[in-house]
Amino acid sequence: MRTTLTKRNQDLLVLVTDAENESAELVTEGLDTSVLTISGFDWNKDLSPWFAPKVFKKGEDFEGKADDLIAEILALPELNQSEWNHMYICGYSLAGLFALYMTTKCDLFDGFVCASGSLWFPDFISYLKDHPAHVTKAYFSLGDKEKNAKNPIMARVEDCTKEAEKMVYAYAETTFELNPGNHFIDAEKRMRKGIDWLLK
Repeated sequence: MRTTLTKRNQDLLVLVTDAENESAELVTEGLDTSVLTISGFDWNKDLSPWFAPKVFKKGEDFEGKADDLIAEILALPELNQSEWNHMYICGYSLAGLFALYMTTKCDLFDGFVCASGSLWFPDFISYLKDHPAHVTKAYFSLGDKEKNAKNPIMARVEDCTKEAEKMVYAYAETTFELNPGNHFIDAEKRMRKGIDWLLK
């Protein structure tokens, strides 16, 4: 795991991403908020909450090591609560799933962005019913063509995301936004829209 902290004020955004620094900068350009970028992890292994079989023939199984990554993140001195007024976490795709999952495991964050989150992940919606996110604000978004995925598991993503938003709405301020395009369109812009909503 690699971390980069850019300190601007007393609010902190934790950005979970495997993207290059240039991409992370596009997401956070012009923000007044301090940003802690977390990268350098194994996507399918470290961001998945429990084991699940691969969804593509040429893919890899999900090893379910998210709890280990969460423990690493929580041990970071940069997350010292006394230093920050508010903390938020943001992720895209599996990192969006991870961002939501992490808020069910700790009460560190005031809100999260789950942009095009992999909420189709097996049994995650059932898990969320009994494990609320400890936040006051939550942003969900998807591309409007993501439900057209050829893979039947991944094609459930819009229904699962709407269900997750409905559950979190019971105890937090939420929004759900559909963007034009499939999963691979405008990742940085989608995350930034969520961040701007979270911080407004």
